[in-house]
Amino acid sequence: MNPIEILKNLLLQLEAEINSTSVHKIQFHQQRVRQNHMGFLGCNGRLWVSPSSVGYDIALSGKSLEKQMYPFMQSLCGRECDGYKQKNAKIGKKDSPFWRVNDFKLVKDAVLHYSQTSK
Repeated sequence: MNPIEILKNLLLQLEAEINSTSVHKIQFHQQRVRQNHMGFLGCNGRLWVSPSSVGYDIALSGKSLEKQMYPFMQSLCGRECDGYKQKNAKIGKKDSPFWRVNDFKLVKDAVLHYSQTSK
């Protein structure tokens, strides 16, 4: 199996695990064109996960989600974000901060926290 399929299977298992116990239901989503772009919706904004050269990238999409989860992600990863997935240099706008991690447990903790966010 390639890294995209492996991560997809892990995320689908995580979705089932969280939805079996959580009040808020999350939904796995994978882009059709860029299949390495996977994540969850159903709570506040979207949480994206993609394979990287050293493990996984976890990105926050949506200003409200950034506000709710950025401090948690800093604490979880022990640092500021590693960059931004969406940049518009013309207007100096940066969106979707991401953290690069090498342990799926950090992805699991981030998704669990996301499942507890409110819209």
